[in-house]
Amino acid sequence: MALFVEIFPVNVDVLPELTAYQLALTGSLSANEVGGKLRYRLQNKFGGHWYWDSEHKCLLTDKLVSDKQIDQTLQALWSETDKTFQQNLEGISYVPDLHPSAQGLARFVAHALLQDVERKIEETLAAHRQSKDTYSINLICTRFGWVVNGQPAVSLSIRSNIDFKDDLKGFMAKRPKENILGLYVTDKTKPFNSAMEITKIVGKIGENNRRRRLLAYDLNAEMRQLVLNAPDDELIVETSGKYQYVVSALGLRVLNKHYDRFGISEKLQISSARRKDYVLPVAKVAQETGLIGGAYNSSSNLSLFPDGKAIGYSAALRFGDNQVATPRSFKDVFPSVLKYGLYSPAADKKIKIAILNTKPQISLDPLKNNLREFLGNKLGYELTTATIGPVDVPHPSPVEIERAVNRLADQQPNIILAIIPREYGSGEDESDDWTTYDYFKYYALNKNLQSQVIQPSTISNDWAVNNIMLGILAKTGNIPFVLANPIPYADLIVGLDVSRRKKRNNPGSINTAAIAKIYLTNGQFLHYNIRDATVEGETIPRNVLQGIFPVETFQNKRVVIHRDGNLQESEKADLLAWGEEIGAEFYFVEVIKSGNPRIYDQHGKETRKAPKGSIFKLSETEALLVSSEYPDTFEATPQPVRVRAHSPFTLEQALHSVLSLTLLHYGSVRPPRLPVTTFYADKISKMASKGIRPAALDGNIPFWI
Repeated sequence: MALFVEIFPVNVDVLPELTAYQLALTGSLSANEVGGKLRYRLQNKFGGHWYWDSEHKCLLTDKLVSDKQIDQTLQALWSETDKTFQQNLEGISYVPDLHPSAQGLARFVAHALLQDVERKIEETLAAHRQSKDTYSINLICTRFGWVVNGQPAVSLSIRSNIDFKDDLKGFMAKRPKENILGLYVTDKTKPFNSAMEITKIVGKIGENNRRRRLLAYDLNAEMRQLVLNAPDDELIVETSGKYQYVVSALGLRVLNKHYDRFGISEKLQISSARRKDYVLPVAKVAQETGLIGGAYNSSSNLSLFPDGKAIGYSAALRFGDNQVATPRSFKDVFPSVLKYGLYSPAADKKIKIAILNTKPQISLDPLKNNLREFLGNKLGYELTTATIGPVDVPHPSPVEIERAVNRLADQQPNIILAIIPREYGSGEDESDDWTTYDYFKYYALNKNLQSQVIQPSTISNDWAVNNIMLGILAKTGNIPFVLANPIPYADLIVGLDVSRRKKRNNPGSINTAAIAKIYLTNGQFLHYNIRDATVEGETIPRNVLQGIFPVETFQNKRVVIHRDGNLQESEKADLLAWGEEIGAEFYFVEVIKSGNPRIYDQHGKETRKAPKGSIFKLSETEALLVSSEYPDTFEATPQPVRVRAHSPFTLEQALHSVLSLTLLHYGSVRPPRLPVTTFYADKISKMASKGIRPAALDGNIPFWI
């Protein structure tokens, strides 16, 4: 077995000499916002390659520009109708002694120098384009800069995009009553660019001088023509909360969560072998520039590819009667529960189940039969279901959902199972709009009822049903299993997530919801804490963080904190200070799930998915970790998580804690790639920030499963 990763070292010796420019800023926009816009403008004006180095807060370029040219450019920028630069940029100065960081060099190569072969890369991937009746599937190469062992590197990764054949204007003409807020669009004048969310309908272009204001921006020729040609009644929409476009300039990008809305059932899994066949030709195009070398691999860089054994990982679990077993795969966990029994069963062996069904045409007999077979016959629970429901809600409005939950609550069930298809909202919607899922969870939690949402497609799926059973057990006071080998370097493990949502009526005010999920060292769930506040800016008040790490729980404890995403320095500083006050040691681990390049397993000429536990070390504090276990029948190539340790906690300990806690999921219908500490973190914090949460700020039942 030989592992390789889609990351390629930069050939530093061939890089051009770079010049750095720093900005003197004023006003409300951040340095990154001003620097990003200025980079685009200067590249258009002077040519060459430009990139905004967010680490050193400077512009990097291979084009030396005179002071006179800079001064003339500033005067032109300050005189524009758009006041961005007049209000936020005071000056641009050459910095002779500032040398780019390794990260800055990597990003300059990825986003500036390799831009020269962007068109050739697009042509290479265009051969794999698939055209369907109403949409097309396009392969896109994403490039990012990395630092590997102190040296700059570039990742080349492939992703699939689904683009609807009707543009936004055509879509709106065919569906005039359709709500377009929350849809994702692309700028038609910039092929293969990133998708943007529609966040606002501004109004008609012919009203309130909107056409003139749009034309005042620095538009490319094609976009300017679209604005000029747009009829007065054409709408302008705002994307990402700041960019405005006429609807005729926008294409439609279909995200997974909108598949049902667009009538798409496509599965975009790409096997490791096919993915490699896409990546290698793209890499060849990039390598022909001389800027990058061959991919990092375990044959040439063995020290960068430790495995699970090297960090002490074991997949062994402890079940009933202290029986220890190592299930061969995720799908074998529930059969092991049936074989060995529950690690800690609830005292009450009666479970009263209510069912709310938004798809009454679907037979629930398979679900009821499985409940009786597994929970009743095999695990010995006394079940009641038929006398309570199901309650059918074929056209679920908030009022109907509330009435149905109230009817079921009168029967005092232990848990409500809700059959809610994805088209009614799955709880994964990132917008502020409430879905049927949200309303159901809200009303159930208001009644202090445990609940579980089930997709209709999983009712007869044996694998999914097994995990539905685990979720029901966990929410009715049972602990199905724990780690056989408790984590030795901590007393508690905590998953921390903070959700921030800007208040619509007060742009400077932010709703903040923080949640901590607290586990014992064997992975047993202890309890959760939720706290919220309304704050100005991005800083989380110290009292909020203290509230979710109370003295009675954390005093004199060694606490590993798994942070979902990037850890804010202010959060870290406040928690360290709080730890000193209460005698606690806080160890921080960032678990970053998006934008990570993939790792492959090469067996001779055959390319396979890398096994769970595969690792690629970026540095002594950061690594990519394959934490997913995909069955052989599942074609997709697992995407690693990025794990970042903060000293004095070691990378090996961080990787071990994350990998171990991927084993502790009760109720996931897919093999999880995140530790139980951060699994569903986005979903939970978004729900909490909407006010969808239990009445008690602290509880010991995992309501989010």
